[in-house]
Amino acid sequence: LINSGGELNSTASSTALPQVVTIDNGGAVRYSANNGSTLPAGITTYSDLILSGANSPNVKTLGVNTIVNGTLTIGGTASLALGGFTLNYGSSAILQYGVSGQITPQTTADPEWPASGGPPNVTMYNGSGVTLHASRTINGTLSLTDGLIYLGSNNLTLGPSATTGGVPSATNMILATGSGEVRKVFTGTGSFTFPVGDNTGTAEYSPVTLNFTSGSFSSAYAGVKLANTKHSLNTSSTDYLKRYWTVSQSGISSFVCNADFKYVPADIMGTESNLTLGQWNSVKWTVVSVAPPSGNVLAAVGLSSFSDFTGGEATALPVQLASFVGSYVGSNVKLEWQTISEVNNYGFNVQRQSGDDFVMIGFVAGKGTTIELQSYSFIDNQPGTSYRLEQ
Repeated sequence: LINSGGELNSTASSTALPQVVTIDNGGAVRYSANNGSTLPAGITTYSDLILSGANSPNVKTLGVNTIVNGTLTIGGTASLALGGFTLNYGSSAILQYGVSGQITPQTTADPEWPASGGPPNVTMYNGSGVTLHASRTINGTLSLTDGLIYLGSNNLTLGPSATTGGVPSATNMILATGSGEVRKVFTGTGSFTFPVGDNTGTAEYSPVTLNFTSGSFSSAYAGVKLANTKHSLNTSSTDYLKRYWTVSQSGISSFVCNADFKYVPADIMGTESNLTLGQWNSVKWTVVSVAPPSGNVLAAVGLSSFSDFTGGEATALPVQLASFVGSYVGSNVKLEWQTISEVNNYGFNVQRQSGDDFVMIGFVAGKGTTIELQSYSFIDNQPGTSYRLEQ
């Protein structure tokens, strides 16, 4: 234990320091020869290196690489002053942010979590939260024990074998409400739950689960972020969610994916059972769920693309018309149309122009609620020049 401004200095003859070192209250470990001679080449290895307390306890170095094989704990107002050396991690090392009740600012330089060669495992145990100041990758386990990780504009990527530990909740999760995403690397089919949420007024845990059942994967990842507000293009007026999710992907082609979107009761406006999951494709909404929500979850089956997702009224996410064409068949006119999706569609009134108005000339039954491509046709034996459909 080094505290009250004290320092533990390595010597010219040895770089062997204790395997568990706690630096507290302004103390420091200084990797420099205390007798003025040249520091011998070597590597100092710690099982556990703990920085905690006030007055910026730190590690001061001069040209020595350090290996942490156990846990490096950054607590209090601690910081690392690396002085040009390299901080290395063993294959099972853990970088832990904070202990209960402490505040852990993360410096812009991120010396404890370099862009490459960073910790294989990261534990979040800090009720005051940690801000990610650069995009970073975890290839081992991200343990969400207590506290929030603020992404801002940075991405947190979980490698192909990475997992999450702890019990994610409104008090320990990843805040992905800026432009930064939580990304998961996929090398093949499989499922992953993105432990995301927001802290807009009230902290709310709102995870997304993606389950790829098929596809081709090459340097591939899927990313998730969210917003705790009604989607600006959601025209629902009575029943809708004050939340939407944005899902992206790179390097995944010809895929089929099932998805679950979890929301909280405070997100619901109107009647929950009236909500339908819709996907915005930059042009229109497409209905991607056919079942009512269950357990504050809206589910999609068979997704083949990603974009924005939210809950709304069926009438605000209507029949999506893919095509509507007419052609002559002998002396008759054949009308043909296709729909991408339908919500509570009883059917279509087929109308022909007559003067300045349209008159109904027939009815074609719809398919109710479906997200499958549907085809329809109608023959008019008294041909006109203009036709329209009424749903």
